[in-house]
Amino acid sequence: MIINILLVLFAVLLFGLIIFIHEFGHFFTAKLSGIRVNEFAIGMGPTLFHFQKGETQYSLRLLPIGGYCAMEGEDESSEDDRAFGNKPVWRRIVVVCAGAVMNILFGIVLMMILLAQQPMFTSTTIAKFAEDSALQRRAFRPATSFIPLTATVFAPTATSAFLWLRQIRSLWILPWCEREKRLPFTM
Repeated sequence: MIINILLVLFAVLLFGLIIFIHEFGHFFTAKLSGIRVNEFAIGMGPTLFHFQKGETQYSLRLLPIGGYCAMEGEDESSEDDRAFGNKPVWRRIVVVCAGAVMNILFGIVLMMILLAQQPMFTSTTIAKFAEDSALQRRAFRPATSFIPLTATVFAPTATSAFLWLRQIRSLWILPWCEREKRLPFTM
């Protein structure tokens, strides 16, 4: 029961973080573009907490289902030269697209954080063996690479068959010959 409550709370907080980053993209580019921002809100519905700093009111609202960045002249015409509607079209496009761009950047940063914690990535090269490994007993060594067996390897030409056999010889037969002290066949 307590785990479910914590999971819901974590989901709400994570969703709130995503909303904050999205709305911050609009807010930041609006301020850089010289557009007046009347209110920066996270959540919808009744206000839980708010404060005024400069010309912008910052608020946290009850329902964590969205947010908004209310800019002067965004919904109605305004005579203010800092109004959204009075700025050049390219600036308005940048402000509108900034939220989605921030979401994409946040996703990239999250993936970088998650992937940086991985001890190693999937590879076809052996990095090390587990203790008493069957592969190690079979004469595989660290830095041995596995080759993919795809249709292109088995193309019906003498050259591709020769190259495939050569790879088999260098990857598997030669290490076996070294271990067994036998002479390899030559190609």
